[in-house]
Amino acid sequence: MMGEQSFHEQIEINADSQNQNANSARQYIARLRFQFLVPVAVTLTFAVAAIISTVYFHEYHTIDNDIIQLQSTTNGLYQDSIQQNAKALQAIMDVLKTDQELAAGLAKQDHQKLLRRSAPIYEDINRHYGITHFYFSTPDRINLLRVHKPEKYGDTITRQTTLTAKLSGIDAYGIELGPLGTLTLRYVQPWYEENTQELLGFVELGMEVDQAFNSIRNLFGIDIFVLIKKHYLDQDGWEDGMRTFGRTPDWEYYPQLVVSMHGMQLLPEVLSKHIREMDFSQHTSTLKIKLGPNQHAIFQPLQDVTGRSVGTMVMILDTTSLAKQARESVTVGSIAVIISAIILILFFYWLVGRIGIRMARNELQLQQMAVRDGLTGLFNRRQFNLMLDDLMTQHTRYDRPVSLLMIDIDHFKNVNDTYGHLVGDTVIVELGKRLTRQARATDYAFRYGGEEFVLLLPETDSASAFFLAQRLCESIAEKPWVLNNNTQIVVTVSIGIASCPNHACTSQALVETADKALYKAKERGRNRVYNYEDIVTETDKPNPRV
Repeated sequence: MMGEQSFHEQIEINADSQNQNANSARQYIARLRFQFLVPVAVTLTFAVAAIISTVYFHEYHTIDNDIIQLQSTTNGLYQDSIQQNAKALQAIMDVLKTDQELAAGLAKQDHQKLLRRSAPIYEDINRHYGITHFYFSTPDRINLLRVHKPEKYGDTITRQTTLTAKLSGIDAYGIELGPLGTLTLRYVQPWYEENTQELLGFVELGMEVDQAFNSIRNLFGIDIFVLIKKHYLDQDGWEDGMRTFGRTPDWEYYPQLVVSMHGMQLLPEVLSKHIREMDFSQHTSTLKIKLGPNQHAIFQPLQDVTGRSVGTMVMILDTTSLAKQARESVTVGSIAVIISAIILILFFYWLVGRIGIRMARNELQLQQMAVRDGLTGLFNRRQFNLMLDDLMTQHTRYDRPVSLLMIDIDHFKNVNDTYGHLVGDTVIVELGKRLTRQARATDYAFRYGGEEFVLLLPETDSASAFFLAQRLCESIAEKPWVLNNNTQIVVTVSIGIASCPNHACTSQALVETADKALYKAKERGRNRVYNYEDIVTETDKPNPRV
């Protein structure tokens, strides 16, 4: 049965979706600029005002103020970086949620199906966004798949972000401490069945926060170390991990901490001495220590999603240049700082715009990565080419047969001319459904273009392919199409068969030989199956090896 209304509604939905994508991209860039630049601009404004006023009174007091402002700015940038990364993870997650194949794999708890679909997605988001963790878990928090480590699954996920998502039923994110002392931003989203709203499971994305520290280091030219409290780590596991990364573990070097991220240089011995003597069990606020005449260390506590202080970020500041600048004239210093602040804000305005455009573009690209035909839901031609190449590669490596059915609807133009294109579209959709029902579990159905379809048959020789094609051809001809006015039309198909290695040994040659067989079937009266080897037999030529 067919309805014109649903077809027109789909067209309107697609048009609205394109407009919404464009509007969303513009709104996202504007929001990104506002949320990032306002805190930076405010912080820099206060920093400039503090420098101008304090230099006028006392140069050494200015240096202390500079350190305080730098700590505030770096902490703000760290928090902003976490928030922006969380928004990026949310955007990626929202795109993933539209992938019906992923949702179906999660609903069926199909490890292999999830892996096949999510592996190429993970490669893309890892390359473009630095995503290092990609999980699928059941409603009971049993891990179905770690896409980044597919061999490890079946354990129960006990991290706070997943627990929060399960209890609240909505998205949850935050910083969590890993077994190797690394800090990871994790974003967990519960997925629900669209109609029944039944919980299918949880999907998690994660990215290391080292890039936030590196951004601060590069922006301000300071050295940063990250230290983690020992009692949150397992000694044996941590030491094994350090050896895996090619590092020499030294668990006992500091009484309460281990070094998770090294700076550009080794920790100064005078700073190491302070670390050994300090009590970090009560370290919940920023602490500044003077290491030398022009060298300071700032200890910034690092909290996880539960609010625990799990470690500290140590920034080593060399204030030699600040002391020299403080002795210069107030006018020259003030002008330089003001110009630098303006340039920095303009640079960030430009940079955030570029990043926002790129993220919006990448999000659209993810949405366009679909491998399905929009009308029938079958695999599209692009996916056919990729899968055919893969099967031909397997044939070359393992000598496995591959067969191809090229299917064309007979006199399809007459259907369109007689009943209209909406009916023609319905015939195409229904044929796609019948192909799916008739195909075996190991076969792949594609819409090749227009009224042409393809069945790709792995591990299938020419004789088996002919048997399947004959059955398919007969079943389609036997059951007429029923229109919404109870009018019945009979639709038949012509099918051309080609097999590897009997008829061709390359992807292009296999398609060409199947197409020739299809042409022969239509030439001989349609509603029939023609095998390429029948063409060879008729012309009394040996089977070609292309």
